[in-house]
Amino acid sequence: LHIAYPTDAGLLNHAREHSEQLIDVLYEAAPEQWPVKPRTYRRNGRKDYLMFSKKRKKNKKLIRQAVGKQLRYLRRNIGTLHRMLDQLEDQALPIVWQHQDWRNFWIIQELYRQQEILYRDGRKRIDDRIISIEQPHARPIKRGKAGKKDTEFGPKMNVSLSEGIARVDQIDFNNFNESTYLQDQIEAYKVLYGYYPRVVLADKIYRTRANRKYLKDRNIEMSGPPLGRKQSLSKAQKEKQRKRNNKRNAIEGKFGQAKLKYGLDELFTRRPDTTKAEINLIFMAINLLKMAKAISLPFFSPYRRLNEGLDRALKRWKYTNNIFYGLPIEVAPFSHRLSIKAV
Repeated sequence: LHIAYPTDAGLLNHAREHSEQLIDVLYEAAPEQWPVKPRTYRRNGRKDYLMFSKKRKKNKKLIRQAVGKQLRYLRRNIGTLHRMLDQLEDQALPIVWQHQDWRNFWIIQELYRQQEILYRDGRKRIDDRIISIEQPHARPIKRGKAGKKDTEFGPKMNVSLSEGIARVDQIDFNNFNESTYLQDQIEAYKVLYGYYPRVVLADKIYRTRANRKYLKDRNIEMSGPPLGRKQSLSKAQKEKQRKRNNKRNAIEGKFGQAKLKYGLDELFTRRPDTTKAEINLIFMAINLLKMAKAISLPFFSPYRRLNEGLDRALKRWKYTNNIFYGLPIEVAPFSHRLSIKAV
């Protein structure tokens, strides 16, 4: 997702600024209700945050002090907002907030509740943690990878690939165990093609006992070594196993293509439904181009022009607001192999 890297002090400072804007809207709508504008200490709050953010080295003590200050500023503003709303309701006066203002107020209160618990108890984790006021549905997801990209902020996808056509089976902003959806993906394959796949190529996380039993009952082979003691394989068997596992690289390439060429690594939509729609449109565009290349013939120039035009248009799609509408195209499978990957 296209969001700023979330920090506790930065989120609280952003929430404080939103709360000050809400106070200004209420006061400007009915200034006669308050002889003096409610105090917010916005200059002090801004000054404290800038002094903290400009420090090159921030130890735990400085971070805790900055978070505590922003928490107290935000707590004061939330209390002021509640008193102003109560006074307007007692006087039977209209509240001029729009739907977006009410939404921000609810998000700010939930953000304050989470950050206050983390600050008070010295914790580093809380359920349904908010990392963006504009996109409160986004969650931090631990990827278990080395380096600075250990935590990612965005939806998690479960994708299957067959005959070069990728299908997005699950999209969720919360972390989930992708192995629990393997059986649903196999059944979806059967509904689409009318039969089960012959081979399933999947990561190690999918090779649970329940999934192995499910596939064995349906005579479906699965990549990877079997359970139990490691077996001694001949050179030919090792080569066959290596070639089968290498075929799973195709789905890895699909994610690389979607990220580098079609903008999957930086989604600019903000709502959860539009984000899911953008992801599905990206994979639809990749599949559409794959189909156009598959049916194009060297001697059939109209298809070549269609193929080249689609390629040029899809390269520009990341930077425009154009929407591509595709017609349903049936593709007959040439083999019975299914590759599965989550990212």
